[in-house]
Amino acid sequence: MERRQFNMIEIVLALGVVGVGMIAILALFPIGLTASRNSIGHASGAMAADQLLHYISAAASANSTTWSAYMLGPSPAVPLARPSGTTEDLSAMAQVAPGVFRHSTARGRYSYVRFIDSDGDGMYTPGEIVDLRLCLRIWQEGVRVYRLDGTYRDIDRSTGFAKINCRVEWPEEAPAARRTADTYVLEACRD
Repeated sequence: MERRQFNMIEIVLALGVVGVGMIAILALFPIGLTASRNSIGHASGAMAADQLLHYISAAASANSTTWSAYMLGPSPAVPLARPSGTTEDLSAMAQVAPGVFRHSTARGRYSYVRFIDSDGDGMYTPGEIVDLRLCLRIWQEGVRVYRLDGTYRDIDRSTGFAKINCRVEWPEEAPAARRTADTYVLEACRD
């Protein structure tokens, strides 16, 4: 029995089918990379917001003096409106915890940096590789209590109750309109 060989048209059609399949597979890579980056941002943002909100709540709730410094007065440490501003260089900011930087130009602005700790000290130092940089903005609002009859009552912050908000945006290097964002809330009360 004689073996029949492939002709040129069959080879071109087979290569075309394989090419279309490869292009379809390669088109999925950017989608997977975006989903991976977003899941890292969501997870890191939730952890950073949780730590920052609970730190501020614990520090403010210690006694009436610290509550006044953090929540009351003409210039409280936790601002009354969501802060704005641009991204600062990490070297110009104070590192308040491992990977957490307080902006020098805007109250309520923080940066969270996930980095590869090459020197093993737990703190970011210039030259270490930054894996992810998040922008955290904190501000406070009064607490609103809803009653069973459908009405509500706003509680003044001076009574020792406040709602602390934290908006996490990433990547911080991107323009504000192109960032992904989540908002977290914690209600704090003075001891």
